[in-house]
Amino acid sequence: MLEWLVLPQFCKMANQSEQWDRGKTLLLESLYKPDTKLRGCAYNQDCFNQMMTIRDEVIEYVKGLKNPYEQNPLTKWR
Repeated sequence: MLEWLVLPQFCKMANQSEQWDRGKTLLLESLYKPDTKLRGCAYNQDCFNQMMTIRDEVIEYVKGLKNPYEQNPLTKWR
Protein backbone atom coordinates (compact mmCIF):
# COMPACT_ATOMS: atom_id res chain seq x y z
CA MET A 1 0.00 0.00 0.00
CA LEU A 2 1.38 3.38 -0.98
CA GLU A 3 0.89 6.32 1.30
CA TRP A 4 1.53 9.93 0.35
CA LEU A 5 3.20 12.05 2.97
CA VAL A 6 2.73 15.73 2.27
CA LEU A 7 5.79 17.65 3.36
CA PRO A 8 6.11 21.44 3.28
CA GLN A 9 7.97 21.67 -0.02
CA PHE A 10 7.41 18.36 -1.77
CA CYS A 11 5.52 15.08 -1.72
CA LYS A 12 7.30 11.90 -0.74
CA MET A 13 5.97 8.49 -1.61
CA ALA A 14 6.45 6.02 1.25
CA ASN A 15 7.45 3.01 -0.83
CA GLN A 16 10.85 1.39 -0.27
CA SER A 17 11.16 0.13 -3.84
CA GLU A 18 10.60 3.55 -5.37
CA GLN A 19 12.84 5.23 -2.78
CA TRP A 20 15.62 2.76 -3.65
CA ASP A 21 15.19 3.49 -7.37
CA ARG A 22 15.32 7.25 -6.73
CA GLY A 23 18.46 6.83 -4.62
CA LYS A 24 20.11 4.82 -7.39
CA THR A 25 19.16 7.43 -9.99
CA LEU A 26 20.55 10.27 -7.86
CA LEU A 27 23.79 8.37 -7.29
CA LEU A 28 24.17 7.87 -11.04
CA GLU A 29 23.48 11.56 -11.64
CA SER A 30 26.23 12.45 -9.16
CA LEU A 31 28.65 10.15 -11.01
CA TYR A 32 27.75 11.65 -14.40
CA LYS A 33 28.00 15.25 -13.16
CA PRO A 34 31.43 16.71 -13.96
CA ASP A 35 33.41 17.92 -10.96
CA THR A 36 36.00 20.23 -12.50
CA LYS A 37 37.92 20.74 -9.26
CA LEU A 38 38.25 16.99 -8.66
CA ARG A 39 39.16 16.35 -12.28
CA GLY A 40 41.76 19.11 -12.10
CA CYS A 41 43.31 17.47 -9.04
CA ALA A 42 43.38 14.11 -10.84
CA TYR A 43 45.02 15.74 -13.85
CA ASN A 44 47.65 17.42 -11.65
CA GLN A 45 48.36 14.12 -9.89
CA ASP A 46 48.65 12.37 -13.27
CA CYS A 47 45.81 9.93 -12.58
CA PHE A 48 42.95 11.49 -14.58
CA ASN A 49 42.56 8.55 -17.00
CA GLN A 50 42.61 6.04 -14.14
CA MET A 51 39.99 8.02 -12.22
CA MET A 52 37.72 8.18 -15.28
CA THR A 53 38.16 4.44 -15.88
CA ILE A 54 37.17 3.70 -12.30
CA ARG A 55 34.22 6.11 -12.61
CA ASP A 56 33.00 4.30 -15.73
CA GLU A 57 33.29 0.93 -14.00
CA VAL A 58 31.37 2.20 -10.96
CA ILE A 59 28.64 3.59 -13.23
CA GLU A 60 28.26 0.21 -14.94
CA TYR A 61 28.20 -1.55 -11.57
CA VAL A 62 25.52 0.77 -10.15
CA LYS A 63 23.43 0.51 -13.34
CA GLY A 64 23.45 -3.28 -12.92
CA LEU A 65 22.31 -3.25 -9.29
CA LYS A 66 18.93 -4.85 -8.77
CA ASN A 67 16.38 -3.28 -6.48
CA PRO A 68 16.18 -5.52 -3.37
CA TYR A 69 12.65 -4.28 -2.67
CA GLU A 70 11.27 -5.10 -6.11
CA GLN A 71 8.69 -7.83 -5.92
CA ASN A 72 8.82 -10.21 -8.84
CA PRO A 73 6.26 -12.99 -9.01
CA LEU A 74 7.74 -16.44 -8.67
CA THR A 75 7.60 -18.50 -11.80
CA LYS A 76 8.56 -22.05 -12.66
CA TRP A 77 11.24 -20.68 -14.98
CA ARG A 78 13.47 -19.36 -12.20
